[in-house]
Amino acid sequence: MRTTQQIDDILSSSLEGYMRENRIPGISVGIVLAGETVYTRGFGVKNIENGEPVTSKSMFHSASISKTFVTNSLLQLQERGYIDINEHVIVYLPYLELKDEGYKKITIKQMMSHLSGMPDVYDYEWEKPQYGEDALEKYVRSISNLELLWEPGARYSYSNLAYEILGDVIAKASGMSFEAYIKENILLPLGMKNSSFLINDVSVNNMTSPHVLSLENGYNAAVNPFYPYNRIHGPSSTLWSNVEELCRYAIANLNRGCFESFNLLQNDSYNMMWKPYVETNRAGTNMGLSWFMKQYKGVELIFHTGGDTGYTSNLVLIPSKNAALAFYCNCDYVNLLMITEHILDIMLGFEVGPIANSAMTEVARIITSKGLEAASARFDEIRNLYKAEYYISEAEFNTLAYKLLKINKVEGAISVLKMAIKELPKAPNLYDSLGEIYQENGEREKSIDSYKKALELDPNMSSSIMALKGLSVEV
Repeated sequence: MRTTQQIDDILSSSLEGYMRENRIPGISVGIVLAGETVYTRGFGVKNIENGEPVTSKSMFHSASISKTFVTNSLLQLQERGYIDINEHVIVYLPYLELKDEGYKKITIKQMMSHLSGMPDVYDYEWEKPQYGEDALEKYVRSISNLELLWEPGARYSYSNLAYEILGDVIAKASGMSFEAYIKENILLPLGMKNSSFLINDVSVNNMTSPHVLSLENGYNAAVNPFYPYNRIHGPSSTLWSNVEELCRYAIANLNRGCFESFNLLQNDSYNMMWKPYVETNRAGTNMGLSWFMKQYKGVELIFHTGGDTGYTSNLVLIPSKNAALAFYCNCDYVNLLMITEHILDIMLGFEVGPIANSAMTEVARIITSKGLEAASARFDEIRNLYKAEYYISEAEFNTLAYKLLKINKVEGAISVLKMAIKELPKAPNLYDSLGEIYQENGEREKSIDSYKKALELDPNMSSSIMALKGLSVEV
């Protein structure tokens, strides 16, 4: 393992240059080694318009890391005899109803492991957030027009909607709001006094701003006009925290619940939570109860990533090393994988090279300065450098495509997805996005073909299933 000074020297050198090159506003990093927080630091700025620096106390939207707190809460409630996660959800939420009868068979555990057959959320309504105490129950009552994708337990499909329902289970079983339960039973006992699922509880002075991709005047970041917050999506997404406090949560989980005088969970609950229940649509990655599991260079990782408008995040536990990484970024267009692996290499004592450059960043720059033809030619050059000097991320190319679509550059949106498909022909999300853009452009047959290709690659791609149903195509 490297010393704290060595970690800081390497990160200062690599991250600051990478952030400038890729127009990343701010990053915050927390590292746990040997069961203790040894490093917390911020890089860049909280908001590109005022230039205030990010620190280790700066608050970020955690996005889907929030789901791990839902699972910890449910297992707490089971330990205390309030619920049984093997029980059907409707036992605790009798007003839950969907169009088909299969919903009555869904168990809490199936929702926790994304095996419920529930569809995902496709419009978070961040621009018109709800703040009321009854928002979550009203949302659960409002979904009766939805259908299951398939029989509960049959297949894996990631569902944010399932976690909103689980949040309501916590509220009803505990007799307090979802947010209050987690505050009183996890955040405060762990000393996470600044963290909250309620945005109005967060100090405005410590908050970072969300940044999105801007292509109007070259490749740049822009402050998004609204935060990704809506109380109806609290359980899946809305934890606000910083790396100092997230490291405390990481340590409690590494210790299988023990943190100072507080016991988050019993050992048996961790055996249940970190058991692989199903392989996800990412080869080599398994799903536990909300937590993902995979190997990295022979080391077992237990983790959850997050991404919402203007923010990305990652929490990685390394139980065999009693180590963890907490990572926040206040932009949503750059893939965290390369940076995460770079930091893991530093932490674990592996050989550390430069962070690979983003192919999307290069393509976006050329599109805005020289046009699509020049960008396509440069991408073909980049393909020869793939993995050595550049990485090609389906998530990043998706982001670029939708940004081009938003500024009415449909041809460009289609073109960048096709570029990425050249190198990533087995990436279902690229075909799914291509299907949506063809559909919006009125090209029905191309849209159907693209959605079908996505399903050929990933039969559990719920967005393609829903889109084809909407186009009256039998799936």
